Amino acid sequence: MTTLDKIRRFERYLELTRGQADQMLDVVLDKLLERKRSELARHLTEMRVELDSFETRYGMASARFFEQFERGELGDAADYFDWSATWQMFHNAQQYLHALSDEPAAT
Repeated sequence: MTTLDKIRRFERYLELTRGQADQMLDVVLDKLLERKRSELARHLTEMRVELDSFETRYGMASARFFEQFERGELGDAADYFDWSATWQMFHNAQQYLHALSDEPAAT
């Protein structure tokens, strides 16, 4: 069973119980969310250090680099592939962290 299947099971359970408070479940979910947010924040910090290093080395902001790299304007240096991958992972991690934040979901 996948993680998503397990979450869907809990969702069905909560629907059947009309979301009645389950203190243990709330504590576990809070801990899981905080752990994942902390992990993502740590990864973002590590990737930001890597991005800063590339930006210093090549004298270009990562956003500008990525646009030019995607258009094929910069060549195929191995560093560029690493920089591109780091930039994409950084943005994905930002999205994941935002999804786990306390902010209400957009409707």
